[in-house]
Amino acid sequence: MKEIQSVYGSKIRLIFRNFPLSGHDKAMDAALAAEAAGMQGKFWAMQDQLFSNQSAWAAPTANAEQLWLSYATKIGLNIPQFQADMNGMPARNRVENDKARGQAAGVGSTPTIYINGEAVHHTEYTASGLRRLIDAELQKTAVPAQPVAPSNATGNSSGQ
Repeated sequence: MKEIQSVYGSKIRLIFRNFPLSGHDKAMDAALAAEAAGMQGKFWAMQDQLFSNQSAWAAPTANAEQLWLSYATKIGLNIPQFQADMNGMPARNRVENDKARGQAAGVGSTPTIYINGEAVHHTEYTASGLRRLIDAELQKTAVPAQPVAPSNATGNSSGQ
């Protein structure tokens, strides 16, 4: 997704929604950690930490909360505020609302990607596959060039 963002910039809008799967015992708390970091403007920095270190915090014997605190420290969060936000209702409501939206849309697994409201088949979850689909959507919405009226060489169209 970072590659897609770097290629398209402001031509597209990437919206991330949480969808913690119930089969992953730490998924909800990980989503809360990302949302709590987001309250300090560091959502993507925490997401990067969570995804790149998932094998560490998702391990059955891992102390995930301690690891998330270390990630919060690493990305420069106010730790007491992070802890309060992670345990607060605004972050929980955000995650629960995201999950409800996903369930209403028929999401059953992660990741799930939509482009302009259409689910992308998992075989297209590559940079080249997504670029092809995005390019096709951008072509659909491209504004055709308007013809320019010919200019009058004399500057006077009344014939005087």
